[in-house]
Amino acid sequence: MSQADIDAISDEQLKALSKEEKKALKARKRALWEAANGDKLKEKKPKMTKAERRASQAAQRAAKGQTASGGKAEGKAGGDGATGTGAGDSKANTRAAAQPASGEAKASAHPGANPGGVDPGANPDAPAALPAFRAAALFSHLPQHASADAASAGLGVGGAQELHPVIMQLGLKYASGHITNPDARVMAMLQAFRALVEDYNPPTDQEMSRHLLKRLERAFGFLTSCRPHTPSMGNIMRSVKQVVAKLPDDADKTDAEKKAKVLDRIDDISSRLLLAAQQIARIGAKRISDGDVVLTFGYTYAVELLLREAASCSYRLVIVDARPLHEGRHLMKALNAACPNLSITFVCFTGLSYALGDVNKVVLGADALMSNGAAIGRAGTAAVATAARARHIPVILACETYKLCRRVQLDAIVSNELGDPLALLQVAGNGAGGNSGGLVMPGLNRYSTGDEGIWCAEVRGSGVDDVPGVDRLNPLFDLTPIQGISLVVTEAGFMPPTSAPVLLRERDTNEM
Repeated sequence: MSQADIDAISDEQLKALSKEEKKALKARKRALWEAANGDKLKEKKPKMTKAERRASQAAQRAAKGQTASGGKAEGKAGGDGATGTGAGDSKANTRAAAQPASGEAKASAHPGANPGGVDPGANPDAPAALPAFRAAALFSHLPQHASADAASAGLGVGGAQELHPVIMQLGLKYASGHITNPDARVMAMLQAFRALVEDYNPPTDQEMSRHLLKRLERAFGFLTSCRPHTPSMGNIMRSVKQVVAKLPDDADKTDAEKKAKVLDRIDDISSRLLLAAQQIARIGAKRISDGDVVLTFGYTYAVELLLREAASCSYRLVIVDARPLHEGRHLMKALNAACPNLSITFVCFTGLSYALGDVNKVVLGADALMSNGAAIGRAGTAAVATAARARHIPVILACETYKLCRRVQLDAIVSNELGDPLALLQVAGNGAGGNSGGLVMPGLNRYSTGDEGIWCAEVRGSGVDDVPGVDRLNPLFDLTPIQGISLVVTEAGFMPPTSAPVLLRERDTNEM
């Protein structure tokens, strides 16, 4: 039976065929099609056993790893650090070429960005460029920690010649780790924006609002290239852009008056941030009574003020500290200087379970509060909150409303920031007989914000050799789920974490 005979069969004839006849007809049609299209048929793969499939998958993974490592090496050796040319065709090679591991590759790609080869942010106490490292595969999708030298930080965004010197200086401090605390980063960014607007000269051939908005966006992009911005920094940037975008509505005002309006808005935001922390301290201190044993971890400015405000009560404070930033040390010294009568117990993170034995309240800070009620904080915050919840200890989270974020986040893997991986290998030394080649104890660097200030860690290190073949992971933040938070205290009062979307809507309505 030919194909023409099969096509001539009517629907009534098909219905009259038996089941076996229909099956034979279908097989005949398949045979005719294969005979006509034999060159298009794919050769059937032989069926593999389970062990053979596992061996094949292992071989494919090994080949993929060799290709990726070879592409990275090629990108570092001969590729263009700025454009990623000459690094191969694979995605791994493209990423390796687009993100060079050292400042030398970027400097060679932009020879005119640093005339004379002078480091504009040179600091004799700052660490030298660290060797390349191998990142953990689980966090390979995140931006890897960049070199701390000024050249690699300063070349993150094109058009660096149009950046204000204060912006460039602040970006270098972000990249080198001289300003690490999120609260200090926000205040420093506002002060840098104020300096930019003060020295801004509007062009005669362009509208002031559009030109100034581009300058601010370029400055914020430069700071983000030096170090990824926090959600709170994004909120503050959005608030500054709103007032700049409304400048065309003031057509009857001069450029000087428009600049004064933007400066007043920046000053208003700065004062609101400090007042928010002070209000949180006054409200949150009411939850601490005589005889309480309070535990805290990490550092935020609001938590420091809260614990200082509650010092009028006779309570005992347990500070849990962890490497490599040692923020607990800064909090301990600040509270000891401001409240000498406060009883403080200092515990390393490894003694957390022991420290929780007598604790009846836990006070933690947050870098961001997501719309689903989860909180982003310094790495280790989630472990403290989980351990406290297991012992039925209430966890109070101090968080300003400007740290509320519209985003929903369920874990700290998809979105996070990676710190210096070599800081995990550095050992603190006393400089007088200990490990002198280790990490110098973090200094107390108070970023001035007027009469008050915000503590931030200053981490330095040198003389640490790289350990080949070891994956090093130093995530800076983690996510505390909503179940680990009992109460949130903001400048608007107390609220459960489930009310975060309500407060977020109210904040956006009032335009912070």
